[in-house]
Amino acid sequence: MNNGPLRIHLWYESSTGGEPHGCSHIRLLRPFSHPSLAASLAVSQGPDLPEPLPDVVIIERLWDYRCDSEADSLLLDRLKKNGCTIICELDDDLLSLGEMPDEQAALTIPQKMWLRWMLRSADGVIVSTPNLAQRVRQMNPRTIIVPNALDERLFMASSNINHRQNRTDRITFGYMGTFTHQEDLLSIIEPLRNVLARHRDKAVFELVGISDAAPVRQLFAHLPINIRTPSVSDSSYERFAGWMQQHLQWDFGVAPLVDTVFTRSKSDIKFLDYAVQGIPGIFSAVPAYSGTVTDRHNGLLAATPEAWETALEQMICDADLRPRLARQAHQQVWQSRMLRTCACCWETAVRQIHTRKPS
Repeated sequence: MNNGPLRIHLWYESSTGGEPHGCSHIRLLRPFSHPSLAASLAVSQGPDLPEPLPDVVIIERLWDYRCDSEADSLLLDRLKKNGCTIICELDDDLLSLGEMPDEQAALTIPQKMWLRWMLRSADGVIVSTPNLAQRVRQMNPRTIIVPNALDERLFMASSNINHRQNRTDRITFGYMGTFTHQEDLLSIIEPLRNVLARHRDKAVFELVGISDAAPVRQLFAHLPINIRTPSVSDSSYERFAGWMQQHLQWDFGVAPLVDTVFTRSKSDIKFLDYAVQGIPGIFSAVPAYSGTVTDRHNGLLAATPEAWETALEQMICDADLRPRLARQAHQQVWQSRMLRTCACCWETAVRQIHTRKPS
């Protein structure tokens, strides 16, 4: 029996070049590399298993894009015969993706079959939200929720939340997201266009990432917008965190999210991204945000296009509202959603599954 640190190996989801995705950093690599866990966990990562075999293997999402159930079944059998605990980590309801006609990046049927098999075969599953846990527990009752948290080693707490309160130049607000969030942005395109046209001399809208789509640019033609594109060297999660803090000097951010079966299991990561920098936000009134954001306390919630336009108008025109929301959101994240206080939740979840796995 191993009496030393619990040995954990991470199989993270990656691109073809082996670079971990942003969610891999947030959900696995940053938490398990946190100094607070160094004495109790011995963590390795990558496609090759260490020798001797670890006590626990954590498999993230679609770790094996080949979805080779036959080969993976042999691999899991080998691990389990050697006493290794298998844990799946899932931060999106990927099995629901593509149920709506306009949803992008749907999994293939073989990929969905592989993912269902993995979730059922695992000794336990770790997910990010209550709604996702409810869906996954239909396949694996040993499902534990560990919410997302940010690594304080990558961010600096804002020393002056009011630093833009008395400015005399344009109000700058923005949105950042990948091309997969195009429909989310389009869901509030009319409120955005109306407000930008009305305040074209007072406000400017910045887009990061999603702006690379030509149709999105065209929708904002002749309106005050800025396009910000990180360099290739800033594309990794750690480098992007630094780029974001340096370049996004926003008075507020927006986080629209279309309400679908898939998005109801998503997390509040946009709230964390904004609040950690002291940026107040407007958020869709959907489960991802309604459990975190209290309207007019630490952000604004909007459920309809009309509500979005009202919220945008308030944020642009009310110089007292922005810093008040920013202070509450910033304090909330730095007190309760950083790894210095949350990394231990990962160890607790892993040990719970490891010690209670079925024989």
